Amino acid sequence: RFVAFLFGLAQADHAQIETTMRAAYLGLNYQILGRHFVSEPGILPEAGKGMGALLQRVAYLIDLYKQRIGREQEDEYEAIGDELREIQAYKDRSGKQALANFVPLLRRIAQHTEPNAKSDYSGTELAVIVVGMIAGTIGNVQASVAIAMNELFKDSVVFESAHDAAGESRLGEKAGDEKLQALIWEALRLNPPVAFLPRKTNKALRLGTFAIPQDRIVILAMGGATREGLGNSDQFRGDRNHYDPLIFGGPPGGGGHIHQCIGQHLALPLITHIVRQVLLLPGLTQCLDPRTAEPMRLEK
Repeated sequence: RFVAFLFGLAQADHAQIETTMRAAYLGLNYQILGRHFVSEPGILPEAGKGMGALLQRVAYLIDLYKQRIGREQEDEYEAIGDELREIQAYKDRSGKQALANFVPLLRRIAQHTEPNAKSDYSGTELAVIVVGMIAGTIGNVQASVAIAMNELFKDSVVFESAHDAAGESRLGEKAGDEKLQALIWEALRLNPPVAFLPRKTNKALRLGTFAIPQDRIVILAMGGATREGLGNSDQFRGDRNHYDPLIFGGPPGGGGHIHQCIGQHLALPLITHIVRQVLLLPGLTQCLDPRTAEPMRLEK
C-alpha cells in the first residue's frame, strides 16, 4: 500500500501488486545477480506473467496522468485524485500535514514527459523502470524487516531491548526511535538487504597484487565492505551506532563508483515502522523447523 501511494497507483491496484510482487522480486534478483551464479531459466518467464499485467497498468496510468481521453478516464483520474487528496490531508500527532505537497512519482514522470517535453525514454521504457523499482522497493523492504527480526531473535537480551525501544517509540518517545533504528542498522550492517552488486569496471584496477582489467564484470560483496575497519565486525552490537551508507548501496551522490540509493531516506523509516509493529505483536516468537526443532532460517 505504501508503494501504491508513493507511485500513484489506485487503492484498487493493491491486489494486483500483492499477487505479482513475489515472482517479480525473484525475477529481478535473478536478472541482476542470480544468473551470474546459477541457471534457472524458468524464473524469468514466471516473473514475466505477473509483471506484464502490472507493466500494462503502469504504462496506462502514465498516459492517464498526461492526458485523459473520454469520460471513463476522466472519472478514474478524479477517483485517484480523491485518494491523493485524502493522503495530503492526513495530519500527524502534532497536527501537521506532512504530505500536503506530496506528488506521486507517476504524476511527476507524466509531467516530465508531456508531448513537448524532452525525454530519453519511451512510455513503455519508463513503465519497465517503474515496475522494476516497485519490485525492488517491496522486496528489499520485506527482506530488511526479515533480516532485522532474525538478528534480534538471536539474543534474548537484545530482543528485550528492541521490544522496550519499540514500546517507547510507539508512545512517541524519540529515544525509543533512535535506539530501535540503531539496532536495525546493526542488523543490516551484518547482512545488507542487497548483499551483492554486479558492476562493470570502467578502467583497469589493481587490488594489491591482483589486477582487474577494464570492462570486466565484478561482483561487489557489500557485507564485506560494511565490516571493514570495525573491531569485532562479525558480532552484533546494539550500541555500535555505525550508520554505514553502503548498507543501501552507497553514499548520497553515489561518488561515481557504486550507485546512489535513496533507501536510507525512503525505505529505512518504513522498515523501522514495520519492525516496531512486529515487535509489539502479542505472543511473538520464531517458527521452528518441525524436523530439527531449530529456528527456521531465512530463505531468498
